[in-house]
Amino acid sequence: MTFTTHQVPSVSMASSAADDVLVLFIEAHQRRRRRRLFIAAVALAAIGATTAAVTLTANGGQAHPAPVASPPAVPSLGSPPRLAWIDYQGQVHIGSLQSRQQRVVGSGSGSPVTSMVASGRTLFWVDNGGVVYDRATRQVRSLPRGVMAYDTATGRVRSFASDAGVFNAVGSTDVFVDSDDARSVVRYNLDGRLVARLTLPAGWVPAGAEGLGTSSPALAHGEFLVESTTPVAGGAAGAKLAVWTPATGGVRVLGDFLDLVATYTDSRGQSSLAAWLPYRCAISYETCAVQLTDLGTGVTRQILNPLGFGFDMRGAFSPDGRQLAAFAKTNSGGYDPQTRLALVDVKTGALRLVPGATIGIGEPVAWAQWLPASTQLIVGGTSGQDGAGNWGANHFLVDSTTLRATPFSFLTDGQKDVNYSAVLLP
Repeated sequence: MTFTTHQVPSVSMASSAADDVLVLFIEAHQRRRRRRLFIAAVALAAIGATTAAVTLTANGGQAHPAPVASPPAVPSLGSPPRLAWIDYQGQVHIGSLQSRQQRVVGSGSGSPVTSMVASGRTLFWVDNGGVVYDRATRQVRSLPRGVMAYDTATGRVRSFASDAGVFNAVGSTDVFVDSDDARSVVRYNLDGRLVARLTLPAGWVPAGAEGLGTSSPALAHGEFLVESTTPVAGGAAGAKLAVWTPATGGVRVLGDFLDLVATYTDSRGQSSLAAWLPYRCAISYETCAVQLTDLGTGVTRQILNPLGFGFDMRGAFSPDGRQLAAFAKTNSGGYDPQTRLALVDVKTGALRLVPGATIGIGEPVAWAQWLPASTQLIVGGTSGQDGAGNWGANHFLVDSTTLRATPFSFLTDGQKDVNYSAVLLP
């Protein structure tokens, strides 16, 4: 494969990289072509704000544990789960949620606002390219722009594909790589062997396949969620959400579309759910409801925010598919300084707010990751401090039964702490 490398310039910035992320989240609800520009701009700004040459700690370098914050006591998490994320300086971290110890396993220009993907023992992420200084060779080397892979068993980092996004295949350890022009998706084995190349129908792109929290367009029975590139009538940025069946070429429209909240497919690959926001959420926050669609039957349930203000973007289904974590707006405006975790019973549609998990966001997006047992989850917004100067106020470990929310953090430096790119390792 051929990769294009880019020099990352040193940039002088008045505000922090995290602040720049918040400013750019204003554009996060726009269509995919604008989201691509947003992701690239944030990553370049975040890396340039620190330095043009950062140190490699994987591939020959040695990783060292970084200082941890002083976390409050947390309940037992069973088998110690590990979390991976990319900080605003492009470094890849892996940390234990139980001990809060973490280490940097790779450095470069990874995207902190594009979700990482874990499959088997491999961790994938989108890298925006650039240059790094390798301590082992004492030389500056170029990094390719594309999808990178890290073997959690061997510590090896490698270039995996030259395209712009990556997401899991259903019922397999394979992954799909999303082309930079959004015209095709390519399926690969974990060893990089090409399995299949699928060309999307004209005027359609994968829905929510990159950026702003985990959400996979791959569904049961080989289908995909796609969004149109043509605005809906009367809308400047609206689109259609649809189910595309590559085997037949058919496209089944679900409705006017703003953005995905989350998707779910059962472990057997037999049924799928999608939670999504209709285009009216960009026009009237008070009437905005999460659309919870069974993609097999086509039945959609409307989930309302009991606060009356609609929902912010992103969320996650529990591993057993019984609960949906969503984020309820706390005011009626487009600018939302805080969002509140809401847990939805998928079967009944009942919603419970978690007052202790009120997250500072600044713009309408947060993130969530469920632990394997489906009884606990972690949620957060931009790394930073609350009004009292406490770090970790934007990250919570939540018990979905008791609704207890415990603040947590790995690092006292908010630009290096866990963020939107976070993914749990199997």
